[in-house]
Amino acid sequence: EGLGASSSTCEVVIQDPRLVDEFERLNQQLRRHGFREVPHYLQPLLEADHAVGPASARASLVADACDLWGVCGEVLDAYDRRGRRLRDALLGERAEERHSRDARVNALLQANSKLEAELKPFRCMGATPSTSA
Repeated sequence: EGLGASSSTCEVVIQDPRLVDEFERLNQQLRRHGFREVPHYLQPLLEADHAVGPASARASLVADACDLWGVCGEVLDAYDRRGRRLRDALLGERAEERHSRDARVNALLQANSKLEAELKPFRCMGATPSTSA
């Protein structure tokens, strides 16, 4: 799927068929989430490498290690940015809630001050306001 004679000086070779399938699923996930694939190709194993085994085990997957490393970095950077956006949104929401609570407390304090001012003349006279007519 793209490397042929790779110019990379470092390659990852996967011979276990289950891991080859996992690598293919990884590339599908990368594509699905908007990342680039890790370049790789299948390389036939020598007869001595697979004396008796299933046909799927007769090839190894060779991936460019530098590209693999680069894609991992891109994914981690994307998750870091996403984490920052989520944190900023959460902090913004908390600040908004705090501002709303502060406004409510200030309104209650003003109402309390107004009631205290209304009660002050009665307290000075030593009497309390009559609630009966």
